[in-house]
Amino acid sequence: MPLIAARQSPRSLIAAMVEVVAPQPGETICDPSCGTGGFLLAAHDHIAKHHQLDRDQKKQLKSGTFHGIELVDSVTRLCAMNLLLHGIGDGGSGVSPLDATTANNASDEKGGVSGEGNHKRQDAASTFDLPVITKDALAGKHGEYEIVLANPPFGKKSSVTIVNDAGESSKESLVINRDDFWASTSNKQLNFLQHIFTILKMHGRAAVVLPDNVLFEGGAGETIRRELLKQADVHTLLRLPTGIFYAQGVKANVLFFDRKPAQEKPWTRKLWIYDLRTNMHFTLKENPLKREHLDDFVACYFGGTNVDVRSTSRHERQETERFKAFDYEEPDQARQDQPRHLLAQRRVPRRIRQPPRSRRDRPRHHGRPASRSPTVRHHRGGFEGMSAYGDAAVDAARLCQKQGLDPVAAWTRAVEKHLPTEEGRKKSCPKSTFLGLCEEGLIKEVPAGSYTRSKLNKGYALRALQLLNAHPALASSSGDLWRKVMAGEPKKPNGQMEVVIALWSAGMGEAR
Repeated sequence: MPLIAARQSPRSLIAAMVEVVAPQPGETICDPSCGTGGFLLAAHDHIAKHHQLDRDQKKQLKSGTFHGIELVDSVTRLCAMNLLLHGIGDGGSGVSPLDATTANNASDEKGGVSGEGNHKRQDAASTFDLPVITKDALAGKHGEYEIVLANPPFGKKSSVTIVNDAGESSKESLVINRDDFWASTSNKQLNFLQHIFTILKMHGRAAVVLPDNVLFEGGAGETIRRELLKQADVHTLLRLPTGIFYAQGVKANVLFFDRKPAQEKPWTRKLWIYDLRTNMHFTLKENPLKREHLDDFVACYFGGTNVDVRSTSRHERQETERFKAFDYEEPDQARQDQPRHLLAQRRVPRRIRQPPRSRRDRPRHHGRPASRSPTVRHHRGGFEGMSAYGDAAVDAARLCQKQGLDPVAAWTRAVEKHLPTEEGRKKSCPKSTFLGLCEEGLIKEVPAGSYTRSKLNKGYALRALQLLNAHPALASSSGDLWRKVMAGEPKKPNGQMEVVIALWSAGMGEAR
């Protein structure tokens, strides 16, 4: 059975998501991966607190507003109990609500299950109005709603375990094929993203927690992102800090979008990104994420800085240090010599590039171990999929600054954290790139010295740093930056540019 706590959303995050989505009386609200019902309870409390409800509205809030779908039967029971204790759900037959939760519409997908117990459970479901059922949400549409709030289960691939006659078990990828999906994939987050779009009513609003890989994964991911940008107004992205989920090291975001009717041009015009990750450090116990940490995001979301942020409009937003706007640009309007993926853009003017349509055009992130998915990092020019060497370089620089470590020792410690293999830790090009910048005194608060013998990689790093300061848009593609550095020389990169971009993006690299 999956661990509930692995993806449990912090209450402070749930409260902020509900507050900016601002559910209204009479709107239907769904969580297709509801767990124990955190989003549904928060939405219920928000409506009850911010609106004076008449008798009919109170009745509808109790029964007919909230809809939860959960895959695990025991978790559904916990959710049903949680909701019923808070006055959500209604029944008048005396049937146990726990029996009702197990009437999970299995017959809709598997042709029905015979037996007296099964008929009893289905009768219970028909007489006891519960807002949550046990069902595989991805199996098909289960209605349409004005609002969808969700934190789908983390885990990149869906799979099934097959046991043969000899008792040997093996796992096979489970690809979801649905006519209403844009692409078929075994990636659970991408499938939930597609599913959430399909169950939104026209002009419906969604807020979804998604890991970083959804923003940059190729293949089906590119197709899904392109269609989402076209058919929905993807207006806001909240970059979450690490340390707020029970699954350690999870890098996630909250994506806010509205479904729109079909039209020729994409509905997404501008994406606003709030960076709550840079220089923000949280833990589950010692330094947990609190609601006040999200006050600035809520204020920025509505375009106001006053307490009563709901009196202002999100269409009157203003940029701040953490809140930036990125204009969307269609592929046929984009210059072909510029990097192209979902969030790559030029600083002046700012724009979001669509993902490439073919594998040949896709930006390549050299130096990254094949098993690692790129992460998303904010920099002065936008966002970039960084390799493990970039993360190691930033950590090494911080070790030098905060603990006074020698750059060589700092690099050794950093790669032990970020590189899973001994071969990756011993790679010399990224190391000499970092040490070359330290040697020249170009890393803030790290004294110059003699740290490396590789003059070649140091030269590449110095040239790259100069180019980044002169042309910030190059930070959106390590491949483009490498080609500029090499000036036509046919030589393959080996992680050098990821190191330079990461340090420059973190504000640690300085060019003379």
